[in-house]
Amino acid sequence: MVCYADDTLVLAAGEDWEDALATANLATARTVKAIKAMGLRVAAHKTEAMYFYKASTGGPPQNTITVDGEEIEIGRSIK
Repeated sequence: MVCYADDTLVLAAGEDWEDALATANLATARTVKAIKAMGLRVAAHKTEAMYFYKASTGGPPQNTITVDGEEIEIGRSIK
C-alpha cells in the first residue's frame, strides 16, 4: 500500500489472475477498514483499478474488485 495526500494505492500479486484478484479484494477490504477506523471516508465512485501484466502472457480477464461494497471494473488503464 502506498499513500500520498488523499490517495491510496493498493498493489496485489498472485500466481494467476484469480489469485491476484482474491489478494487485491482482501487487501482493499483491509485498507478500507483501516481508513474508516481513522474516521475517514472512502470514495468508491472515484476508485480505479487495473492489472499490470506482461503482454506476452495474454490479456487479463474482465473482472471487478469490491471497494466498500461497490463493484469497480478492472480496466486496462488508470488516470
